[in-house]
Amino acid sequence: MQILIQLFHILVFPGLLFDVAMGVLLMGLNNKLVARMQNRVGPPILQPWYDFLKCCGKETIVPARAKRAVFLGAPFLGFVLLISVSMFIPFAGSPHVCECLRDSRGGFLRFAVRRRRPVA
Repeated sequence: MQILIQLFHILVFPGLLFDVAMGVLLMGLNNKLVARMQNRVGPPILQPWYDFLKCCGKETIVPARAKRAVFLGAPFLGFVLLISVSMFIPFAGSPHVCECLRDSRGGFLRFAVRRRRPVA
């Protein structure tokens, strides 16, 4: 049950899905406000969602000399790395999601921030 609660915190509130939804909504409100300040009607508030859905429907063209797996996997890997950072940020009043990966002496950080020997 604890895993489901932590997954809820990661994805829904104040997690990824909430952040994406609020970011897109605030972007739409910002565009509408800027248009009103310029005495224009402006785009609908949900225009960023429409643009996102339009981009999702487009065909992916892989260059002939590119490795298909790397070309298609690089954006996914970047997204996963970006989202995985949130595992190490404590939420309001709750412990880290990855509490099992570190001990009280910062054992996880010892592996993450180790010395690099200079190349001779």
